Amino acid sequence: MIGATLGVAVLGAIFAAHASQNPVDPQQIVAGVQPAFVGGAISEILGALAAWRWIPSDALAVVASAPPVLAASGRAQNGGSRAQ
Repeated sequence: MIGATLGVAVLGAIFAAHASQNPVDPQQIVAGVQPAFVGGAISEILGALAAWRWIPSDALAVVASAPPVLAASGRAQNGGSRAQ
């Protein structure tokens, strides 16, 4: 959520810097939107490259050997019994 909020703020600042404070002319709006879109596209590409580089391909693989565990109780889902 912080990343999305910060992204909207940065793209809004880019728009305001290029379009002026009160854009009423369509040319001013386009002049502000165009660099904001380019900035957003560049950040999306950089994020995708970072994810491709640092997230392993098996990051979402399911480990079949471990029994599923309930997060709150710490018990296995097979009826709540534990071998002692």
